Amino acid sequence: MIPEKYFTGKKSVFFYAGALYRKVIKNSFFNKIFLVYLAITFVSCIILFFTLTQSLISVKYDQALVMSDQILATVDTYLEKKIANVKSIQQKLYRDGGNWRMITEELKNPAAERLSAYQRQELNNAVIQTYYSIDKDLNGIFLFGSQEENMLQFGSSQSNAEYSFFLDYCRNHASDDFSSLQLVSSRNPAHTSNTFSLFLTDAVRNPDNFADCIGVSGIYFNAMNIQQSYYQYNRHLKGTIYIIDSSRNLLYDSSSSYLTQEHFPWEKLMETAGGNFLYRGINYNVVRSSSGPWYIVNAFPMSMVREDVKVLQKNILSILFLIFILTFLLNYISTKFFAKRIRPITDTMEQVKTGHLTSFQIQPNSDDEIGYIYSELIKMCSSLDDHIQKEYVYQLKQKEMELYALQAQVDPHFLYNTLESIRMSLYMKGETEASKMIRILSDMFRNIMKKDVAVSNREEINYVRSYLELYQFRYGSRMKYEISIPDEVYRYATIKHILQPVIENALIHGIQDTGTDEHPSAISISAEKKGEDILFFVRDDGCGIPEDKLEEIRRKLAQGDLFQDSIGIYNVNNRLRIVYGSSYRLQIQSRLRRPPSSDGTGGEDGGTLVTLRIRAMKKKELEEYVQTINRG
Repeated sequence: MIPEKYFTGKKSVFFYAGALYRKVIKNSFFNKIFLVYLAITFVSCIILFFTLTQSLISVKYDQALVMSDQILATVDTYLEKKIANVKSIQQKLYRDGGNWRMITEELKNPAAERLSAYQRQELNNAVIQTYYSIDKDLNGIFLFGSQEENMLQFGSSQSNAEYSFFLDYCRNHASDDFSSLQLVSSRNPAHTSNTFSLFLTDAVRNPDNFADCIGVSGIYFNAMNIQQSYYQYNRHLKGTIYIIDSSRNLLYDSSSSYLTQEHFPWEKLMETAGGNFLYRGINYNVVRSSSGPWYIVNAFPMSMVREDVKVLQKNILSILFLIFILTFLLNYISTKFFAKRIRPITDTMEQVKTGHLTSFQIQPNSDDEIGYIYSELIKMCSSLDDHIQKEYVYQLKQKEMELYALQAQVDPHFLYNTLESIRMSLYMKGETEASKMIRILSDMFRNIMKKDVAVSNREEINYVRSYLELYQFRYGSRMKYEISIPDEVYRYATIKHILQPVIENALIHGIQDTGTDEHPSAISISAEKKGEDILFFVRDDGCGIPEDKLEEIRRKLAQGDLFQDSIGIYNVNNRLRIVYGSSYRLQIQSRLRRPPSSDGTGGEDGGTLVTLRIRAMKKKELEEYVQTINRG
C-alpha cells in the first residue's frame, strides 16, 4: 500500500509527478520514447539481475555438489584404504605363527604367565613393527579375550581413555557377531573436538581352528586424520562432513558439534543409496561407503550458496547500474539527436503557417525516413507555391494588367495614323532622322498593342533592336550595342517583352552617364541553348552595382514576392516564375567600376551581367502552356 501522506497535503508527490509529466513528457513525442526506453531498460536490468542471480545460484550449487562429491569420494577412499590396511595387518599377524600363538594363548589363559617381561616387550615391538610398516597413521591395537574378558594392548601412544572405551565396548557387545569389520567411535560428551579415536573392530581367530572366534581386535586411529584426508579441498568445503553407521550412530562430525538425532533426516538418509536431497533448507549429499555399512554425508545449507552469490551480486549490480547509466545517456543523446533532426520539419511547418512557402533555410539531412519527410515537405511547399502563383496570384496579375490596359486604351488606328502623318510631314521637310525615329516608335507601338502573350525569339529580338536604335539616336556615339543570337535560338519562343525591361535597366542605371565619344559605353545581347533551356545574356560595361544594393536585389529576386514593385527587373522575374516555375528567375552578377587615380593608374572596369533562363518551347507549345496556366 502507498502511504496516505503521499496523497494528502497541499502538494503531494503525485501532484509534482503530474506537473513534471505535463511539462516535460506530455507534449514531446521523443521524451515519451525516451521514457519508454528508460522503463524497458530498467525492467530489463531487473529481469536480467534476477535471471543471472538464479543462474549463478544454480552454477554455484552445481559447483558445490561437484566439490562435495570429490570430498566424499576422498573420505570413502581413505576409509577403504584403512580397512584394507587393517586386513593386511591381520593377515601378516596370522602368518607369523609363533607370535600369534603366544598372543592367542595369553588371551585364552592370562593367568598362566608364560611370557617374561623381555618376551612381552619383544612381542609388543613385533606387533608395532607389523602395523607400523603397513600404516603409519595407526595408533595401536587392542585385543579382547571373550572367555576371560581380559585385554592385550600393543602400541606406543595408548591412553587410558581408549583402553577403557574398548574394554567397555567389548563387554557391552559380547553377544554381537564380529564376523565383519565395524567402524566404532570412542567419542564421549567430554570431547569438544575431534581428538578422539576411531576403532576398526574384527574377530580374533583361534590359530588351531580359524572358524573359532576367541575375542575382538580393535585397531584405532585419530579421527582428525579423516579431516586431513581432504585437507586440499578444505577451502572449497561447504557445510559439514558426517560419517553415520547403519544403526544411526554419528561416528564423525567435521564441525565437532555432533547434533542430536532429531536434527537429522534419518529416514531419508537410510533410504538413499547415494545422491542428494533437500531437507528444511539444507542440502544433503550422501555416499554409501563401498567398504562397510556406513554413510558419508555432506550437509550444507542453501544459504551458504546464496552467500557466495551475494558477493557476485554486488558486482552484477554495479555492472547493471553502469549499463543502465550508459543506456540512459545513449537514449538521451539519441532522442535529442532525432528531436534535433525533426526541428527543421517543425520550423518549416511554422513558417508555412505564416504564409511563406519558399525561401526556407535548407538544413542538411540524411537519406533516411526523416530526411525523406523533410525533403518531400520542402518539395510539397514549393509545388504548392507554384500552384498558388499559377492559380491565384497570376489571376490577380492578369486582372491588374487588364485594368491598366482599359485605363490606357486608345483607338490604335487613330494613333497609327497620327504617327504616320507626323512622320510624312517630317520626311517632306527633309527631317529624315526624326522621320526614322517616328517610324521606329510606330513599329514599337504596334508591337506593344498586339495581344499575343507568346512571341517568337526573333520577334522579341527585333523589338529589342528597335528599342536600342531609339536610344542610339539619343546617345549617338556615346553608346554602342551588339546583338549576337544563334539561329537555333530563333526557332523557339518566349513570353512577350521579357528582355526590354532588363535592357532599359542597363541603359538607365548602367551606362547612361559613363559613355563618351572617345570611350562609348557598350551593351550586348547574346543567347545560347543549354539542355532543355535557353539562356539570354544582357551585358553592359557601365558603372556596376554596389555590393549592398546587389545583395538586396538578389534577396528580393530569390524571395519572388509577386506583390512587390511590378516594374523593371522584378516584373520580368515574376513573369518568369509564373510562366516557367519558381526555379526560373533572373541572375545578376556585377562589378563596381573604380575610376583611376590622379596619375591615371589603379582604375578598374565595371559592368553588369543579367542572365535570363527560359524553357526551350516552340511558339504554339508555349501559347498552349500559358492557356493551361490561365485556365488553372
